[in-house]
Amino acid sequence: MQFTTLKIAVFVLVIGLTESKGNRELHSLQWSVCNANPNSPISVSKIEVSPMPVEIPGTFTLSIDGALSRQISHTSLSLHIKRKTFLLDIPIPCVSNVGSCTYDDLCTLTSQMISEDWGGIMGNLGKQINTMLHDAGVPDHCPLEATAFHVNHFSFTLPELSSIFSTFATGDYHARISATEKETGQEVLCLDLDLSVKKHEKPCSGLSCLFG
Repeated sequence: MQFTTLKIAVFVLVIGLTESKGNRELHSLQWSVCNANPNSPISVSKIEVSPMPVEIPGTFTLSIDGALSRQISHTSLSLHIKRKTFLLDIPIPCVSNVGSCTYDDLCTLTSQMISEDWGGIMGNLGKQINTMLHDAGVPDHCPLEATAFHVNHFSFTLPELSSIFSTFATGDYHARISATEKETGQEVLCLDLDLSVKKHEKPCSGLSCLFG
């Protein structure tokens, strides 16, 4: 479904951008389909994020192309995020509904983000997701019928992170997204994503350029 698929892609990117830390830097989003089901009703042909690395706080643009081959109703989402380090990848826990969490119903996800403002950052981002969906002509209800969808360079603003997440404002992560249709128990989407983020550094001026 348009609404569910776009929520999956955007939510994972936003969550991941608050949670990464590592030792290398990617210059483009790397993604692949990991769904073993050849009859999966959701297909994604493009996901682009610019710039890369993404700066926090700052802005990034998101483009998505995909399609839904049949009607889908309520769908759950499992998200597994790992920080990339020199020695090994470290799983990130679920804290305040941010991180490696399971979300029961993507149809109500953005409304929960807005009303509960997870981590003090997700409320505003939920509003931005709703604006993107509205601009793309995507209905905000479930179920949705078979259709194609397209988002072209929608701009998101990432805020300064709260103290609980600020430690992880620079680095790299890997995220695996798995979406399951509740009615059938079928995995309808699986994506692997790798990207980098970095903390925004204000340009120096005057003596600060000499003494930091």
